[in-house]
Amino acid sequence: RGVVLDSQGPVLVSEPRSSVEFSNDTGAMIHCSAHGSPSPRIDWLMGDGSPVLPIPNIREMLVNGSMYFLPFGAESYRHDVHSAVYRCQASNSVGKVLGREITVKAVVRQKYEVQVRDAYVLAGNTGVLRCEIPAFVKEYVAVTSWLKDSAFNIYPSAESGEKHHMLPTGELLIFSVTPADAHSTYRCRTVHHVTGDTVESSSYARLVVTGKSSSVYKSVSPYLFE
Repeated sequence: RGVVLDSQGPVLVSEPRSSVEFSNDTGAMIHCSAHGSPSPRIDWLMGDGSPVLPIPNIREMLVNGSMYFLPFGAESYRHDVHSAVYRCQASNSVGKVLGREITVKAVVRQKYEVQVRDAYVLAGNTGVLRCEIPAFVKEYVAVTSWLKDSAFNIYPSAESGEKHHMLPTGELLIFSVTPADAHSTYRCRTVHHVTGDTVESSSYARLVVTGKSSSVYKSVSPYLFE
């Protein structure tokens, strides 16, 4: 009598998270694996179901089923490759299984600068300083901290019991402002979460503290309450 081997359709063991971002100067390796009997074959499909093919010096398909996006120069960016939806497929003679949609986005490294500007505030009120991030990198850049007087670091916190409080969105609050607060300087620090680049504002910001009886207050009141 012959021996009957158990057959099993493919089951995905690992696949990438639903969103993969990487810098053009690092590239990215995306893994997918499955088990079954017979051993499944791994293929990659585009979001529309068409097969993914290797492109010399751009995208490679490895024998272990991984897909490799090579580092590339800005001039080699391809929207259909570097900003596209992919899916992993495992198949054998029993059947096939399709993985989740994976949005791949390559980010071309670009230098950027951030700025801070003086903020007007009435004495006794709360001053708000903002870190201005260029639009072309805004979705990838976050404010990590503020530097007061080039010596004191202020980081995000859940509670605001101190004089300074940095919001998770990056703004810096200075509570119960007094004229003395106008002497301090502030800079913001940022990080690009894809490239890892850190950038600090080249300029400083100050609080311009005003009072109701001052002529300065009258000149800036339209700005304050627009």
